[in-house]
Parts: sequence; structure tokens; C-alpha cells
Amino acid sequence: MKKINKNTIIGALLALFISGQVLAEVKVAVVDMQKAIQGSASGKLAKKKLEKAFNKKKKKLEQLESDLKKMREDLEKKSLVMSDEVKLKRQQEFQKKYVTFQQKRAKSEQEIRQEEQKLTQPILVKIKSVIKSIAKKEKYTMVFQKAEHNVLFAEASIDITKRVIKELSK
Repeated sequence: MKKINKNTIIGALLALFISGQVLAEVKVAVVDMQKAIQGSASGKLAKKKLEKAFNKKKKKLEQLESDLKKMREDLEKKSLVMSDEVKLKRQQEFQKKYVTFQQKRAKSEQEIRQEEQKLTQPILVKIKSVIKSIAKKEKYTMVFQKAEHNVLFAEASIDITKRVIKELSK
């Protein structure tokens, strides 16, 4: 076994001491972006607009779904007395309307996601600006987004979400 050099030990201890000093100067915060969006006045307004658009689309889709359900029930009730040709034609008709319904539902979901992105993007820009301002003022080294998959645990004392919401309302 090699003999450990006295300078190696001193160097290792010095490195540990210095890294401890550096870590002591790091100031970290977390922000729950979703909560910040929902807590801001512009976020609440965006949510109302989205809900209105969603409910309008939902109502139309529910009507189409109800029509399809009636069509299927009618087809099932009358299928015993229908000729094979008529039954096949009605089944194809039902299938075609069902595919159309699925396409409309998918399109509606995509439109809602796009609208949400369009409405929240300016809010996110404003929130990031506020976070940057708070971070500079309070001398934070890093600010993390508090989300289930990003931060597993954070002390409540480093959560600046409420301060961000307060700054947004000024």
C-alpha cells in the first residue's frame, strides 16, 4: 500500500473546507409556477376564459355523444328485424359518425391546449420577470420550479410563491 502524503491530506481537508464555505453562500428558493399562475389576477382571468371555451365545446361534444348513443341503441333494438344489408349500412353509418365524433373531440382538446398556452405564455413571461427581480433583490443563487418531478422536498421557508403572486398583483 502506498503511503499517504501529508500534503495530500492537507489538500483534501482544504478542499472540503473551501467547498463548505462555497455551499454556505448558496441561497436557494423554489416557486410553484402553477400556483403562481392560478393565484395571479391575469391567471384567474385566463382560467375563466378557458373554462368558458371548454364548456362550450363540451356541450357540443356531449350532444354528439348523446346522438351516437341513441343511434347505437336504435341499431341494437332494430337489428333483429333488419335485413343484413340495411344492418350493415346502419353499422357503417354509425362507425363513420363515431370516428367523426372522436376526431372532433381530439380537435377540441388540441384547441383548448393551444388556447391555454396562448393565454398563459404572457403570464409566464411576467412571472419569470418577477422571480428574477426577487432573486436579484434577495441575492438568491438559484430558484427552482417546485413541481412533483423536479423538487422532491423543500422547506416552506424557501418557497417564494406567495411573494411572486403578491408582486404580480402590484
